[in-house]
Amino acid sequence: MIEIGIDTLGIDAEAPEAEELEAGVTPVVSCRVVGSLDLPFAQPGSDQPMKIPSVILRFMLTKQAANEYGDLLKAKAAQLPDERTSSVLTAQSMREVGRMAEQDQRLRGN
Repeated sequence: MIEIGIDTLGIDAEAPEAEELEAGVTPVVSCRVVGSLDLPFAQPGSDQPMKIPSVILRFMLTKQAANEYGDLLKAKAAQLPDERTSSVLTAQSMREVGRMAEQDQRLRGN
């Protein structure tokens, strides 16, 4: 078994239409999670790190599994505090990249 941790960039789910089910398509919910990498640059107009898509995870859920997982996600999400902005430092320009690298080297004693 392999476990992979990703930062979620997007989530999508689809279920077959009635016509597709009548034609014999498997009755499952098709899920896609798009994972991302954070770059050390800010998104335009934001202080949040720039994210780029890096992986797509696809999986299928039966109706029962989708309902159970949906209920589990709602219950877990209700326990969380409201979202905050990232505390990751990001550079707004190439000049700041140089300053951040110098500061990092000083902190590391290099």
